[in-house]
Amino acid sequence: MKVKFAIAAVFMAAMLGSTAIVPDAFAQGAKKSTLVALGDSISFGYNLGNNKAPSPEAFPFLVGAADHLAVNDLGVPGATTADLLESLKTSTFQNDLKSASVITLGIGSNDILHAAGPLIAEAVAHQTVKLTPQVKASLEEAALNAIRNLPKIIDAIRKDTSAPILLLNLYDPFADSSALHTATEQVLPMINQAMELIAVQNKCFPVDTYKVFNNRQQQLILPNDVHPNKLGQQLLAATVESDIVKMMTMAKGSSQGSTQVNAQGGGAGAKSFSLTLNGVPVQNPVDEVLLDAKQPTMLSSVSQFATAYGVTYHWNPATKVLILDGKPVAKTFGAPAIIHGQLVAPTTAMGRAVAQAIGGGVVVAGIDQSTLTANFTILPPSVKRVGVNAAGVVQYAFVPAKSSFGPIYGVQNGRLTFIEYVFKPSDLQASTTGVAFIDRLPTPSVDHVDFVWNSEANLGLPAGHVEEYLYFTPALAALASSAASTSN
Repeated sequence: MKVKFAIAAVFMAAMLGSTAIVPDAFAQGAKKSTLVALGDSISFGYNLGNNKAPSPEAFPFLVGAADHLAVNDLGVPGATTADLLESLKTSTFQNDLKSASVITLGIGSNDILHAAGPLIAEAVAHQTVKLTPQVKASLEEAALNAIRNLPKIIDAIRKDTSAPILLLNLYDPFADSSALHTATEQVLPMINQAMELIAVQNKCFPVDTYKVFNNRQQQLILPNDVHPNKLGQQLLAATVESDIVKMMTMAKGSSQGSTQVNAQGGGAGAKSFSLTLNGVPVQNPVDEVLLDAKQPTMLSSVSQFATAYGVTYHWNPATKVLILDGKPVAKTFGAPAIIHGQLVAPTTAMGRAVAQAIGGGVVVAGIDQSTLTANFTILPPSVKRVGVNAAGVVQYAFVPAKSSFGPIYGVQNGRLTFIEYVFKPSDLQASTTGVAFIDRLPTPSVDHVDFVWNSEANLGLPAGHVEEYLYFTPALAALASSAASTSN
């Protein structure tokens, strides 16, 4: 397919060229709080000025004007995640970070664009853009390198400042109808999902820039370029500024919160979280998970847990003993309590109690701060963690394997996202395809099923086997066989 996309030579030089350190372009205000922007040419505002210094039209300065912040824009055109890691070792960056009140971190686009160099060259030459297996592998490796570098970057920043960090994900600069868009979309969902997980794990605030530009590239990107135009920078600034307000509101609620909490999250300082149990969303809003702001203990409804996992429960208010499936819950699991008419207990404690009541199990929990969702999953007792795939999905498997069927469970941030079964060719020839879900444990509805032929040995499985993935979320469609590392 011919691609009608002309890219000026200046763009190629900017994105693939020098990554020299740019000195401080703006003096910090004596009394103002300071926003420090770390990133590449997007933070720099490339092609919106003379490109000798960060543009006043760049989103960091627009955010600074809106929030009355001094701005120190350290964006470097052409910088990759590896380049930023090196920059953070210099005294210039380290000293600038010490004065930061808030930090925006937008990096990784050049990792992908560098890998897409052959495709971009074809587009510039008006040739057919071909996504070869080699280029696709290069894109995937670039995405993985960026994912590996981001936690290191955050750690380096935290050595010099405790200022909150807003982590910007990556947008696709290419129009939907272009072959370049098709190519970059091979990896952007994976890297953005991983970036959200990295943000949560490292106590950063995720900012979704992808949604700002998606399906609007022609209106928000400079002609024959990949950089935001003035309107694109303005919308980017509005998104970042809005997230700063949310972040500060959450922080204020946490610092001023009390221990009062009710079953609808209405207590002063209490935050109400949505809840998933084994990937199944809890529907009853009265039984949401609650987070006490002063004492960070997550509480959840006992009845909701019991119903979801199919156990009976009895609460004796006189003795304050909780009984699950006829078994008293030990004090080590935490004390249940009645709060505004609801029987609640510490969430992880409740999960361990339920797991013990049904005969044991591996308990995995996590929180998605961006959506205020608490996730809780119980897996069979004989599984153990065996690896993490490219999107940060932790994999658990029976070790040793019960049979050639597996299964392998994929859990992301405490949420059950897929189950994988493995078949040998002889199994398929014998029509041995019936598989069972987790015995007695809930599972969400299957979104789609993928089959992958794996010619290599994996997780102790022989070379030459079929992997069947039952996905519970469409966001993982591009990750069918993206295992990045395995350890026993």
